[in-house]
Amino acid sequence: GQRMPAACRVVSMFFTPTTTLAAHGSVFLTALLAKRDGAGGAAATIGTISTDSGAGNVSLTAFTPAAFVATATAADLVFAAGNVLTFKSTETSTVATPLGKVTVLVEWI
Repeated sequence: GQRMPAACRVVSMFFTPTTTLAAHGSVFLTALLAKRDGAGGAAATIGTISTDSGAGNVSLTAFTPAAFVATATAADLVFAAGNVLTFKSTETSTVATPLGKVTVLVEWI
């Protein structure tokens, strides 16, 4: 995870995969960005990408940024100094999770 050195607000979030992954109804990837308090507290999900054709329905294209769907809870997008940004991906069935880069743009507040 990335510990925030100062208070900030998340403006945008992207995942840029190195390979393509088509949306599918039973073989899919779910990627989550979360805010943690840095002291072992529960995570608050701030962004989600799903290649589940029945839910998120996002196909990933190699070297093309895909936007995370941001939480509707605006307060969860605000980080205090010391909060930690984390990334987690889960697979349903035997999907090959692509390697990639997570980019999060913040504004300092």
